[in-house]
Amino acid sequence: MLASAGLFYQHFLGTFPDSVFDSKEGYQAAAKLFAERPEAIYQILLAIAAIETYNLFKFGPVSDLGFDPFNFKTKYPDQVTMQTKELQNGRLAMLGASGLLLQEYVTGHLF
Repeated sequence: MLASAGLFYQHFLGTFPDSVFDSKEGYQAAAKLFAERPEAIYQILLAIAAIETYNLFKFGPVSDLGFDPFNFKTKYPDQVTMQTKELQNGRLAMLGASGLLLQEYVTGHLF
């Protein structure tokens, strides 16, 4: 979900402060980042893998980190249904961000 928001931010409001992101198009900025600083991509992937591995060993396959600021556990006692809905929303957001990047790659424009 944040990836889609970042793509819209970069396209409409301007670029990020780093010179690698001087392009208005997200795919071009990602390709430039990989060409100029590939260690940054590897660092991001390594950090994600470390967090996921830590959570897997500490909490098991389905993690409950105890973060419930809106008290959803008492509002929705059927936790399995809510977890399924959240997973489906996350997957849809990933498909949306992938679609935005693919459209930008093929046409050269976000819109």
